[in-house]
Amino acid sequence: MPLVNESGDRELDYLCDGLTESLINSLSPLPRLRVMARSTVFRYKSRDVDARDVGRELQVKAVLLARVIRRGELIGVSAELVDSADGSQLWGTSLNRAAGDLPALQAEIAREITQALRVRLTRDQKRRLTKRHTASPTAYQLYLRGQYLANARTGPALQEAQQLFESAVREDPDFALAYAGLAGCRSLIAVNLRPSTVGVTIRQAREAAHRALELDESLAEGHASLAFITFRFDWDWPRAEAEFTRALELNPGHAPTRQWHAMFLASRSRFDAALAEMQAALDLDPLSLVIQTGVGRILHFARRFEEALAQYEHVLRINPAFAQAYIDLSLTRLALVDYAGARTALDRAGELSPGVSTVLLLQGICAVREGRPDIGRHILDELESRHAAGTAGVDDLALLAATLGDWERALPWLTEACSRRAPFLGYVDVEPAMAPLRQHPEARALLQQHGFDAIP
Repeated sequence: MPLVNESGDRELDYLCDGLTESLINSLSPLPRLRVMARSTVFRYKSRDVDARDVGRELQVKAVLLARVIRRGELIGVSAELVDSADGSQLWGTSLNRAAGDLPALQAEIAREITQALRVRLTRDQKRRLTKRHTASPTAYQLYLRGQYLANARTGPALQEAQQLFESAVREDPDFALAYAGLAGCRSLIAVNLRPSTVGVTIRQAREAAHRALELDESLAEGHASLAFITFRFDWDWPRAEAEFTRALELNPGHAPTRQWHAMFLASRSRFDAALAEMQAALDLDPLSLVIQTGVGRILHFARRFEEALAQYEHVLRINPAFAQAYIDLSLTRLALVDYAGARTALDRAGELSPGVSTVLLLQGICAVREGRPDIGRHILDELESRHAAGTAGVDDLALLAATLGDWERALPWLTEACSRRAPFLGYVDVEPAMAPLRQHPEARALLQQHGFDAIP
C-alpha cells in the first residue's frame, strides 16, 4: 500500500510516493513474486485499508503497510507485512535513517521483506535488490520529486518533472535511473503534449535512454524507455521488439512495459499476442483504467468491435469520468457507422478534457462521414491554427484532410508527419479511422517508405 505520511508535511508526500514506487520496482523482478503495480496500489492512497479486504480485492496473499514520519533530520519508517487471509503480522520493522540516506532505507526494507517471505535469490538478484543507484542524496531526492510529478501526466507537471530529472543528472552524471526517468518523461511530453519541437524532444529522450544503458545495461527502465521511443518514433520494429524483450527479461513484473509491449504487438497486427500481453499487464495492475481501456483498443484494432464496446462500457461503469475511454469508444462507434453514438461520446470527452485536439479531429471526421464536409473544413482550419500554436499534431491535419479528400493539403502534411515521426502514425496499419491514408496510392507509397504495411 502507499506509504502513509504521518508528519502532516506536504513536502514529505513526494518522498512517500517515491519510496512506494521504488519498493514496487525493486520487488517486482523477483522470482515467484507477483507485486501489484503502482497505478493499482495508488487507488488506495489516503484510504484506511484492511489487509484482508485488499487481499480479496487484489487476490494477493500479503500486504505491506508502512508509515513515514520526519523527526528533524531523520526519516522514520515503521512497516509491517500482513497476511491477507487472517490479518496476522508476518514481519515488522522500524527504521530511522538520515534524510540523505533514502536509497539505503528503501534497499533495507526490500531486503528484509524478501527474507520474511523466504524468497530465494541468486547472487545477482541480491545485488540488484540492494543496489544503490546514486551516492548523492540530493540527486535521489530530485529523482523522487521528478517521478512524483511525472506520474501526474499533466502538461505543467511533465515540464517540471523534466527539469527535476535534468537537475538530478547534473548533480550525479552517473545516475542511470534518473537518465531513464528523463527519457520516459521526454517521451510522454512528445506523445501527450506534441510540442512543435517534437523532433528535438525525442532526440533528447533517445540520448537519455542510451546514456542510462551505457551506465547500467541491466536497467529494465532504460530498455523500456528505449523500446517505447523505438516503437512510437523510430518505427524500427525489430529493434523495438528486442528492447521490449530485454526489458521484460530484466523485470517481467513491470506492468507499464507489458502494456506498451501489448500496444506494439497490436500495431503490428499480432492481436492474439497483444491481448495476452495486455492481460499479463492487467494481472499486475488490475485497477488500471488505462490498461483496461487498452484491452478495448486492441479488440478495436482487431475489428472485434462489439467486444471493444463491451470493454469500454465496463471501464465507464467503473469511472464515468475517464475521458480516454470516451475517445476510444467514439472510434469504435465510427467504425460501426454509428455517428450519433460517436458524437455523444466525443461531446462527453470534450467536456471532461476540453481543448484536446484528438477530440476535435474525430468530431471533424464524424462530420465528414455524416455528409457535412463544411463542418469538417471548418475544423481543419481550426486544427491548422492550433498546429501553428503548437497544440495540434501535423498527423491530425493529414488525416482530416485525407478524410475530406483534400489531397493537395493532406500529402504535404503527411510528408511532414512522417519526417517528424508523428507518434500516432505508429497505428496507421491497424486503426480503421486512418484508412484514407492507406487507400490513396501516393500516401500509401509514402507510408511504405517508412516501414508501414499500409494495406488498404
